[in-house]
Formats: sequence, C-alpha cells, structure tokens
Amino acid sequence: MIDSGHRWLFVIYLAVLGLVSTLSYYVYVQGQEVRDATLSLAHQDLARLRNIAGLKEAVLAREPILYRYYADTNRAEFRRAYSDNVRRVSAGMAWIETAFAADPNLRQLQQEQQTLSDLAARLDKVFTRAPFDWDEARLVLADVASVSASMNARLDQLAHNVEESFAQRGLSVAKATEEMFYAVVSVSLLIFVLALFFGHYGYQHLLDARVQRSLALFPERDPNPVYRINRAGVVSLANPAALRIQAMLTAEKGPSGSLLPSDLPERLSALRAQNKSLAQFEYTIGEQTFSCTLQYLEDFDNFHAYLLDISARKEAERQNEFLAYHDPLTGLPNRRRFQEDATQLITKRATGKTVTVLLLNIDRFRLVNQSLGHLAGDHVINALAARLEQALVEIDGRLHTTAYRLDGDRFAALVAGADEAMSVRIGEHLRQALREAIEVEGHALLPTLSIGLACYPEHGEDFAQLLKNAESAMRRVKENGGDGVRVYHPEMNAHALERFELAQDLRLAAVRNELELYYQPKVELREGRMTGMEALVRWNHPTHGQVSPIEFISLAEEAGGIIDIGEWILRTACVQNKAWQNEGLPPVVVAVNVSARQFNTGLPELVKHTLSVTGLDSRWLELEITESVAMDSAESAIEIMQHLRTLGVKLAIDDFGTGFSSLAYLKRFPIQALKIDQSFVRQMDKNKTDRALVRGIVELGHSLSLDVIAEGVEELPHLTLLREFGCNTIQGYLYSQPLTSAAFESLLRSDRRLSLAA
Repeated sequence: MIDSGHRWLFVIYLAVLGLVSTLSYYVYVQGQEVRDATLSLAHQDLARLRNIAGLKEAVLAREPILYRYYADTNRAEFRRAYSDNVRRVSAGMAWIETAFAADPNLRQLQQEQQTLSDLAARLDKVFTRAPFDWDEARLVLADVASVSASMNARLDQLAHNVEESFAQRGLSVAKATEEMFYAVVSVSLLIFVLALFFGHYGYQHLLDARVQRSLALFPERDPNPVYRINRAGVVSLANPAALRIQAMLTAEKGPSGSLLPSDLPERLSALRAQNKSLAQFEYTIGEQTFSCTLQYLEDFDNFHAYLLDISARKEAERQNEFLAYHDPLTGLPNRRRFQEDATQLITKRATGKTVTVLLLNIDRFRLVNQSLGHLAGDHVINALAARLEQALVEIDGRLHTTAYRLDGDRFAALVAGADEAMSVRIGEHLRQALREAIEVEGHALLPTLSIGLACYPEHGEDFAQLLKNAESAMRRVKENGGDGVRVYHPEMNAHALERFELAQDLRLAAVRNELELYYQPKVELREGRMTGMEALVRWNHPTHGQVSPIEFISLAEEAGGIIDIGEWILRTACVQNKAWQNEGLPPVVVAVNVSARQFNTGLPELVKHTLSVTGLDSRWLELEITESVAMDSAESAIEIMQHLRTLGVKLAIDDFGTGFSSLAYLKRFPIQALKIDQSFVRQMDKNKTDRALVRGIVELGHSLSLDVIAEGVEELPHLTLLREFGCNTIQGYLYSQPLTSAAFESLLRSDRRLSLAA
C-alpha cells in the first residue's frame, strides 16, 4: 500500500510531467510557427542555415552531456540536459526532414540520430545498474564521438547548400531566433520554479524520513531501561522499562533523568569530544547500582543511554570479596587477610617498632567434634571467636590489634606496638578470657588454648618466618600439655629440626631392626593369675638411645608412618605369641593398640592376613581401640568392629573416660572389655572424683556385660579399691613393668601370681 504522502507526491509528479510535456509541445509548436514565419520572411534560406547550425550545435552538445554524465553519474542533471538536447535535436531533425526531404543525406542523418539516442539510452542503463560497468561506458562514449562526427559532416554538407541564401534572410532568422529564445526562457523559468518546489518537498521528505528512522532505532521493547537524550543532556524518550523502574524508585511518571547520573552532561560532552560512539561506566543511585552504556548517534546528533541494574551482581561481588578475606563460619578475617595485614604492618614498622604474631590453638578440640558432632564444634568455634574479638577490644586502645581464624581449631592475632613482655601479658589475657565454660547441648565445656607468639624484628624479618616461629612456640606449649603461652626461642627450631630428623629415621626403624616389643602382663583379680599381655613398642635409636613411645608414636602419626609401624607390631606380637604357644607355655591373649589411621585403613583385611600368615588362633588376639577413635565416626566404627568380630578377635575400648562416649553407641559396639585410663586410677586413692569415676566405669561395664580392665595400677591402695569395685583385670607396675620378650617368657614359665592378701 502507498501511504497518502507518497500518493500525493505521485499525483504531483504526473501533473508536473504533463505540464512540462505540454510546455515542451508548446515550444515545439512555436518553433514550427517561427520556422514558417522565417521561411516566409527570409525565403527559407537563412532559416535553413540557422536550423542546420542549431542542429549541428545540438548534436555537438550531446557528446559533452554524455561525457559529463560519465564523469559525475548525476542522472537527474543528465536527464534534464539530455531532454533539452533531445528536444533541440528532434526539432532540428524534423525541420531537416521537411526542408530536405529529397536530400540523399537525410536517411543517413536519421539513422545516426537514432544511433545517438540508442547510445545515450545504453549509457543511461549502464549507470542505473550497480555496479557500474566503466568499460562498457567508455565504449559507448567512443561510439558517440564517432557517430557525432559523422552527423556533423553531413550537416556541414547541408549548410553549404544554403549558404548563398543565408545573407538575404538574416533579419528574418534573427527575429525568429528572438522569439524562440523567449519561449525557451519561459520553459526554463517554469522548470526552475518546479525544481524549487520539488527541492523543498524532497527536503521535507528527507527530514520526515530522518525522524522516522530515528524513532525506528529506539529500542522501545528492550527489557532494560533505555533513554534518548539530546546533546544538552535532556531526556526526550524513555522506554516502558525505564518508566516502570523510574516510578518504583522515584515516583516520577514521565520521561526524566532521575535514573541517570548527575554528571551526565559532562560525560556526553566528553564522548563527543573524543570522537567515540560508545562509553560505558557504573554509578549508584540510592541503594541501586547501574551499568550505563552511552551510544552517540552522530547522524541524529543525540544519544541513547542503555541501563542495566547490576545491584545484585555488585552485592554478590561484595560477598565474594568478603568471603575471599573472611572465614565464613565466624566472620573473622581469614589466613589470606592475616598474611596481607601482617606484611603491611611489618613494612610500615620497618624502622624497628614491634609487631607480634600470636598463634592460638584449641587444645583437644578434635574430641568435641568426635563426641558431640561438628555442629557443636562450630558452636564452640563461634563462641571463642566472639570472645577473642572482645578480649582484643579490652586491650590498650593505643595498640593495633586484630583477630583472625586460620583454619580448623586455629586462631591468630596481630598486635602492633607492644614489646615482648606486653605481648606475653596480652597472650595470657587472651588465654584467660577464652577459657570460660561454653554450654553445648547440655555439656559445660572448658576450652583451653595453646598460644605461641613471635615478635618482629627479634624473631623474624618477614611474615613467613614469624608465623613459622610462632607455630614452633605453640607446638612447644602443646607438647607440654597445652593451656599456656610461650614466646619463641631459637632452640625451638632446633627441637623442631630434631623431631623432623627423628621422623625420617622412624620410617626406616623397622627395616633396621630398631623397633622392639615389650610385653606388660594383665592379671585377673579373682585368682591373681596372668591371663594376658599388652604389646608395647620401643624404639632403640642408634644415637638417641631408647626414644619414648609418647614422642615417637605422635611423630609416626604426624609423618604418616604409623600404619607401617602398626602392621609391624601386629605381625610381631602374633608371631611371638604363637611361638610361646608352640613351646608349650600357657596360652595368653596378646593385646595390640590400633591407631586411628590404621583402624580406618583396611584393618579387618590386615588382621585376617596376619592371623593366616602367623598361624595364631584369633581368640588369642585382642585389639585395643581408643575411645576417641571409636567415636570419631561411630556408625563406620561399628561396621569395622563387626567385621573384626567375625574373625574371632576380642575388642576393647582403650583410655575409656577420656573422651565423650555416647552410651547409645557404647551398647552397640561389639566389644568385650572397657579399659579404664590410668589417669583416673593413679589418683583414685587420693581424689574422690577419680574414685567415683572408676567405680562408675566398672559398674557401667558390668551393666553392659563387659570385662573391665584398669591400667596404671602401681600401689596396693589401687588394688584394694579395684577389688572393692569388682574390677575384673588390672595392668601396672604393681605386678610388673613392661618386659622384653625374654623376660616375659621367664615370667610366663614361672606362673607367678599376684598376691591378693589384704
């Protein structure tokens, strides 16, 4: 469908075309009348010469018109000039045809004139079809030049024929020419007026098309806010998304710049000055953050502003930034922030002022997770984190202090501006502040901390060295039982190096035959007869002598060699027990301690293989599993114990009373004995609490149909109380210390019994 504007344009075009055609016809008629009058007045000779000259001029003018069209390809100008030329040539040819109807050159002139018209049409076709075929255009122009030259030669011949009568009719021709001039001027004026009209109309049409195109470029349906802005920064258009969000945030209903940044005019000017079409930036209005893309539309001299609400993304980035530098459980700064803050403080205080690194470790925190679960452990961590922050706030405000959580059960603190003595006092203050009871699931937990500290520049020149030395100090506290504060001293590194070297030697101890098993008897209290023994490993180091099991067992657990040592102990104990039985000695049960790592690493398969290889009957093997190991993952522990019981070995819970056993799990464990930890036994004759605990454990064991074994029995009062409580079996120096295999064999042969006399 043609719209109304284009329909009227088409009507006007037809009217103008008709008018021009009418005027052209009128000029043609007038030309004929002038020609007749000139012929009449000048006896036709001067008119003939004039017309021949005019025709020759028109023919000569056609070639430049075509060359000009070739040069600028301006079809409108070509059409105008060519139409005028065609009119003149046509008029001249018409006159020639009348005046020289019998001339032999007339037919050739007509053919050449038609050839020129065809060539002009051919050239016009070349330039109305894209891309332009310039080679063809040049061939056309060459033909035009040739044909034009031929026509001019023929016209010259005609002119020669009438030159004799030319002078006689000059006045008549001049008059006729004047009349023709006025006619042509009239037509030209009309064409000029019409050109002005169509130029104005065309300009208005371009303006309207420009506006329409500008509106078409505006993304009305974009789901995000979009504005059109003029060069002064005034909003002229806003899409529905912009109006909707604008109304929500500012209560404004019409297009306005309330969602745009306040410095928008400056940004628009900068974009134009930099000759760029795009610019992107972010800004905040209230609590909302927007990303804005400015687009400069040079053709329309205005801008589009595309907005995107990135508030949620920015909040996520802020959250990620927080999590990158903070512990997600406590909200305290994490290890990464600790390192950066410490490094920055050290750099700022390179002149010599003290920076103290305190490393805090919760003693025996693993037992909380094992017994009460990780949620309870998280509760303890959060409570200690809050206390740590509060305790640091209570310190001298002139000091720079910050608390951190590093991982698991480790915290840290930075103190700037305190000397070593003050740093120790701060450590003691933190230790005391954090040791108050914490209520967790009905339990009152009394946390203690091992705190090590190192000071810059005395104990290290950079963060890594300070942290390493503070950890050495903290480990020394833990080695001494925990619950203390220790300043780093250089010999601690020597101690750490010694432990490292021992750990390396321990890996080869079994291969070098440096490990040895000692056996400590177990005696039942009904007849005082020895019924079993516990295999205890000793390490005979070639340079350090006999290393304490307390020291090298912990080393083996840290260094990862505990599994190999555990396998060696199990195999050696079974081999020895089977050897004694083969010699006819009274059979006894040998008890072997199982580490946490060994318990959770294919223990049933190892035991089955060992019994098969050594030939020991499974009833003469007992495995002692610590309370903490059994409770670490109770369901998994039950499954492992059941597999062991199917092999026929006995199971006992070792160090009972030191952990947080659940009675619900304890009655499900497929065990045969409870072993009371020696820490309760040794003081029970002097400490009422220990005495009550031992009595309670014995009664608990008997209620579960379990044998109860007390270790660490060294004095007669211990024996008396244990017999009074109904304890089944004892182990300790009162009967015998741990013995070498040879000494134990002698004891076994002697069948010595414990004196049970009161």
